[in-house]
Amino acid sequence: MHRCAILLRYISAALIVCLFGLGPVACVASSLASALERPQPVRPLRLALGLVAMVLLTRLTPDGAYASQVLPALALTGVGMGCIFAPAFSTATLGVDAADAGIASAMVNTSQQVGGSVGTALLSTIFAGAAASYASAHTVASGVASAAAIHGYTTAFEWAAAIFAVGLIVAFTILPSDGAARARTAQAQANRDLNLSLETT
Repeated sequence: MHRCAILLRYISAALIVCLFGLGPVACVASSLASALERPQPVRPLRLALGLVAMVLLTRLTPDGAYASQVLPALALTGVGMGCIFAPAFSTATLGVDAADAGIASAMVNTSQQVGGSVGTALLSTIFAGAAASYASAHTVASGVASAAAIHGYTTAFEWAAAIFAVGLIVAFTILPSDGAARARTAQAQANRDLNLSLETT
């Protein structure tokens, strides 16, 4: 019986991971399909999904249920992140000259990797500091270890929500709203370069 319970937990964990992965796969596939026809900017709605997910995770409690407190945020994060990456990469390289396309793509990849590493280190540091501060202030309380961990997580998720909020503001104010016009301009420039190269040969 004990082995069956452990097996069921493993199966449940695998299904949850699959649920988290379906969002990125579906959204990346659709984004790539649309990007082949018309590159588009990062839509604020996609960042809003990540923001909502982080806000939901700030409500974690030590005795909370996984299905009600973690799973909805996990699903929203999967869908939001999957819908962000492909349009972000296509927007970053849109309009770049053909001769510079490789460099632009490499810079986007490098920036994404460095940003992810710095973000992970920052949030991990915030978590550790918040958990340690909570534990030191509640040394005589029962269950202080789990409460301190949850406090660290919720604090880190609050910072993550703030980062998503900044990204949402940037998407509204800085990124171009007419991706189709930029795509047409880039295509026209590519056609001119092609015609010029044909004339010179």
